[in-house]
Order: sequence, then C-alpha cells, then structure tokens
Amino acid sequence: MQIIIAKNIGFCFGVERAYQISLDTLKKKNGDCQMLGNLVHNENVIADLKKKGLKFVSSPDEAQKGLVIIRAHGVGDATIKELELKKVEIVDATCPLVKKAQDFARKLAKEGREVIIIGENNHAEVKAINGSIDNRGIIIESDKEIDKIPKDKRIGVVVQTTQNARKINKIIKRLKEIIIDIEFCDTLCDAVGKRQEEVREIASQRDIVLVVGSKNSANTQRLFEISKEINEKTFSVENKDSLDASIFFDGAEVGIISGTSAPIWIIEEIVDELKKIKENL
Repeated sequence: MQIIIAKNIGFCFGVERAYQISLDTLKKKNGDCQMLGNLVHNENVIADLKKKGLKFVSSPDEAQKGLVIIRAHGVGDATIKELELKKVEIVDATCPLVKKAQDFARKLAKEGREVIIIGENNHAEVKAINGSIDNRGIIIESDKEIDKIPKDKRIGVVVQTTQNARKINKIIKRLKEIIIDIEFCDTLCDAVGKRQEEVREIASQRDIVLVVGSKNSANTQRLFEISKEINEKTFSVENKDSLDASIFFDGAEVGIISGTSAPIWIIEEIVDELKKIKENL
C-alpha cells in the first residue's frame, strides 16, 4: 500500500493565524482567556485548546470579565458592541479573508445595493458577514434560490469564503444574465480553491481517498463531496480512531487531503496508523 499526501494539507493561513493568536494570548494572560464560539469546526483543535486552558462561551452574555477572543469565522457588529458594553478586552482572530468579505458587504450596502450572500444560511461565517450589514442581506445557497433576488434592484454579491468555486461561477454567470446592475466581490479563499482542484486530481488517480477533517466543517465536507463524485472509495476521517482497516488492500494507492481546519498533528497520527495497517495487509 502506498500513502500519498496532498500538497495542500493542514491548517490554512487564516486558521493557523487564529490558532497562534489563541496560543500567544493564553501564554500572555496565563490561561485566563475566553473564546466566543469555537475557533474552527474541528473537535480535535477545540479539545487541544481546552487542555491548554482556553474557555469557550456561546454568547456575549456568558462572557466573564477579562479577555474574549473572536474566532476565525468572525462575528457581526452587534456582537462586538455587546462585548464592548461588557467592558471585556477583545482580541480579534477573525480570518483576514472573512474580514474582507465583511468589508465588501458594508461597501455594497453603503452604495445602496441589495446585498446577496452566497453561502450556508446557518454557517457562522455567513452570519458574521450578514451581521456586518445589520442582517439585511439575502442569503442563497444555490442557483435554485435565485428567484429570491429582486431583479429590478442594484445588486451586490459576496461569497462565503469556503464555497465551491465552480458552483459560485455558475451562480454568478446566471445572475449576470438576469440582473442589469450587479457588482460581484470575489471573496473565495484561494487556499480552499486549491484544495478543491487538488482533490479532483487525487480522486481521479488514487484507489482510495481519505478526506481529513470534522463532519461539521463546511470546507471539509465540500472536499468530500467533490471527491465522492469522482471516486466512490472516498472516506471522511476525523482522526486515527475513525480509520476502518477493512477498506485498505495490498497495493492500494491511498491519497490523503484535509480540510483547512484539520491540524497537521492529526494527519501525522493518521499516517502513522496507516503504516501499521499496511504492515498487517
């Protein structure tokens, strides 16, 4: 059995940055820190930060006096104001690309455009983008919801950073056909796009594909869906304990790729476990 690891693996820039900000802040404050929401959608990362002393709160109301870290997905303006009223110290670990999407949304709204956000309605990042324009955006998840968009108004479009680039291009093309005045701000994450292209290549060339990451991670699940369409033997793996030894066989080429919130140490543990499985084939 041969194990082939993707070029694009582990944390992306935004997650790595947020993780390091969290570690640095914990060290500076001797562990007396809170985070609003989960840093990223990965249980292994959250468990690691909890061990290091980071406390997690689900709303500003739960925040105690001291310091609150804003997660990589960001939050809306109203949430920031709530935290400011509680007079807590705020450390912002929002991914710069999410910040960019929020800034674009504000700009479009200020221009008097109806802001369309293409993304998952209940995703934390989408809520943060919409929260930057007082939740006045229209959220659509696919081209099937285009009818929700008023055709007679000036339209501005921003995108959840982890969306499928090919799907977004299809939606934008359709919107430009039916709306006269439309401005599209490309807020797709380049790192996510590279992984989506690489997983297509891996899925077409390898016998088995392992997509590493949490099942509640949007970008990880997109990688899984893309790969599964190409290669039926695609499996979602959260950690070494979720590996099923029975799917592997002697001589198999196993491709490994990860979502942007999967830490490198989890991938290394999975590779070590695969080597053990290989010895027993």
